[in-house]
Amino acid sequence: MIQERQEKISEIKQSVELSRVSVEAEAASISELFSVLVLVLERSRGNLQGALEARQHAVETQANALTAQLEQEIHTLQSRHTQLEELTHTHDHLHLLQV
Repeated sequence: MIQERQEKISEIKQSVELSRVSVEAEAASISELFSVLVLVLERSRGNLQGALEARQHAVETQANALTAQLEQEIHTLQSRHTQLEELTHTHDHLHLLQV
């Protein structure tokens, strides 16, 4: 009877040890899995961030081009306006009509 109980204690201890080893292995596996997931997420974040930055750069480039075009048009219109102003003050009405 004593020996049976001692054997039972030994079985329980062995079972606990096997459980501990199994839990440690699972914990290591989970840790590795999460490390891989973090790497994948960081890579995805980097790709998305790069795409956003590229899109922003394209928007800024387009805005700069449009701004430059509008500034050129303003300059042209101002020059034309100045020419017309000068012509309105001239007494050469024939030259005014030719413009």
